Formats: sequence, structure tokens, C-alpha cells
Amino acid sequence: MLGNFLSASGLIIQRLVDEQVADANKIRPAPSPAWVTKNALDGSVNVIFFDDVPVVGQGGQSQRGKVQSSEQFWLIIVSAKNVADAGNSARQDAGLILLNALVALQGFLLSPDHGELYRQKSPYRATDDNGFAHLPALFSTKVITTGSAVPL
Repeated sequence: MLGNFLSASGLIIQRLVDEQVADANKIRPAPSPAWVTKNALDGSVNVIFFDDVPVVGQGGQSQRGKVQSSEQFWLIIVSAKNVADAGNSARQDAGLILLNALVALQGFLLSPDHGELYRQKSPYRATDDNGFAHLPALFSTKVITTGSAVPL
């Protein structure tokens, strides 16, 4: 059974660290996209819990509702600053890190309590703010939030 509702955060961060996507000290949990832009860190990968949606279709519930699975959504925002060119060069720097993050996370099984990570359409768009480029990517994973009998 899932030990912590937000356990995917630490598992995603550990995967990014293990795959050396960025400096380990710059891979961090973040509370929101606004926090990321306000506290921008060059070369950082920010992991944000975005949403949780109960799975109500086939396989989402069993044992008369005693077991429930959910799909969690995790937003990754890569931030980079390039003093030579805060626009295109900063985006190029962020793009290299984001590609490494996508390769590391897509299809990765976080734990036996989580489904594989799948990339989804991000509700956020790339932004440039205060010399930083911020590039988003959204991932989903299935978890069992109540009970433990439904396979993911």
C-alpha cells in the first residue's frame, strides 16, 4: 500500500539524481510554478505535485469501492539562465536539461506502488522571466490510494 500520498516526488527526484540530469543540489521539490519563477535557480529541475484524479473506469475500483486507484500528475519545470543571452541561449540550455529529464522519466516505474511515468500535455507553457527560461513537462503515474488489491 502507498505509504505517503506524495511519495512520487522523492522517487522522481531520486531518478533524476541517479541519471545525473542536473547537479543533484539543483534537483528539488517545489510547491508551485510561481514559486519556481520567484526562486529561480540556474540549471535546476523542479518537481511539483500538480493534481490527483481518481480512476473511475475499469480497474479504478474493486471490492465494492474499498480499493481505489488514482492518476497523479507531476509537473517538471527546468530553469536555466544564460548571461550571454537571456532568451534563446537560456532556452537552449534549459532544453538540454529537459531532454535528459524526459529520457530519464518517460516509462520509468517509480516503485511497486506506482505505475510507470507517462508524459502528458502540460497546462503550462514555456516562459522567460527575469533572464531565466522555464520549460515545463507533465507526467502521470497511477497509484492505489485506498486498499491494495487492484493491480496498476
